Amino acid sequence: MGKNFETKQAIMQSLETHKRALTDISRELRLSPSTVKQHLEELRAMGLVRFVDDMHLNRNKYYETVPGIRPRSDPKELISIISARRREVIAAQPIEVWKN
Repeated sequence: MGKNFETKQAIMQSLETHKRALTDISRELRLSPSTVKQHLEELRAMGLVRFVDDMHLNRNKYYETVPGIRPRSDPKELISIISARRREVIAAQPIEVWKN
């Protein structure tokens, strides 16, 4: 498995029990915040994680897994879910038509 998949899986496992801020995930996984942010944006675009605004907790943005997604899924199953979501995201993007 590739490093990108392993990072995404680690992020999803980090979110398994409760919502977390980007900085908390970054510290736990010992990754730069920009790396975690990029992976979270990709996971969010695939519909696997979502933002949660919690005004009671310092007005930070938190992330959580989307209900029904099991972060500790068998790696092959998780690869299948991520691959399917990527295809859905790509298929949903509008195709530009060039006119002369």
